[in-house]
Amino acid sequence: MNNLNKLVFTGIGVLLIGIAFPIFAQNQGKNRAQIAWDLINQKKALIIDVRTEEEFRSGHIQGAVNIPLQIIKKEIQKAYPDKNVPIVLYCRSGNRSQQAYEILKELGYKQIHNGGGYEELLANKPR
Repeated sequence: MNNLNKLVFTGIGVLLIGIAFPIFAQNQGKNRAQIAWDLINQKKALIIDVRTEEEFRSGHIQGAVNIPLQIIKKEIQKAYPDKNVPIVLYCRSGNRSQQAYEILKELGYKQIHNGGGYEELLANKPR
């Protein structure tokens, strides 16, 4: 490899580190629920509760919409066709929201985050 190629690859590496570091540093030390609240409060993310209707009725995050995991693949594109909208998903423990995350990712949604469980989000809500 000649010196010009080494210089180009080094420059690309430095550029990538320069882009990635601020993103990493912004979320460093934060758990998934804290990151979810940042998205909700700063980017006005859509909050989707993927629990059952009964679970949703028993308590939910203010402003959340209920699209149960069982129907999310069918309903999400009708209800929210913009695949660039920031979305925070949550359920009871984080398992169903992770499954929903994978479904939305497969459907082409770009800004999705698994916020974890309902109680986890409540415990980390900014005061």
